[in-house]
Amino acid sequence: MKNAFCPALPMAMMRLDSLKARFLIGLLGCLFVLLVSTPAQAAMPDEFLHFLQESFGSDRPRVQRLWLNEQQRNEAGKLLQRPVRTRSLRYWGDASHSVWLLNEIGKERPITTAIEIRNGRVKRVRVITYRESRGGEVQADWFLNQFRGLEREHLGALHKTIDSISGATLSVNALKKQVSLALLAADWLKQKAAKLEKQP
Repeated sequence: MKNAFCPALPMAMMRLDSLKARFLIGLLGCLFVLLVSTPAQAAMPDEFLHFLQESFGSDRPRVQRLWLNEQQRNEAGKLLQRPVRTRSLRYWGDASHSVWLLNEIGKERPITTAIEIRNGRVKRVRVITYRESRGGEVQADWFLNQFRGLEREHLGALHKTIDSISGATLSVNALKKQVSLALLAADWLKQKAAKLEKQP
């Protein structure tokens, strides 16, 4: 006896294949979001996440990027006394209140520092990761507190404003450069916000 042909069977199989395809597309979408967002958050040191918590409270902003044009990269290069190849700087917050996470070489290895800027003034500075074998005194509060209240206008006199540390000159200079760059970048962010406000 021949098998009876059921016209509804192919249609049911097509519906099942459609559901499978939708499920796979949704699953791939979730995996993509996890791959893109999770590593960036996980890469942030606990010390820096604590710094953000202190700066913004529970309403912690997402990371953003300030894209630099050629003129800004040249200006930053003069300040840092080296070529600036990066095309953007990471920050959290907005034009009036921002936190910047910057790296700068001390003697041989990079120093990772967080700088909080509020209304154009340095509010706080904290060394997040210090990798040099010497000069760790730059992590001390008594040294970092010297940067509080500084504005962009003070950049040219940092060598007079900030006390140096014997045996840690290169690390001190790295911190000065980082704070100077954060003030400069915060000013660029303010200019960018002002231009956007003027647009119709």
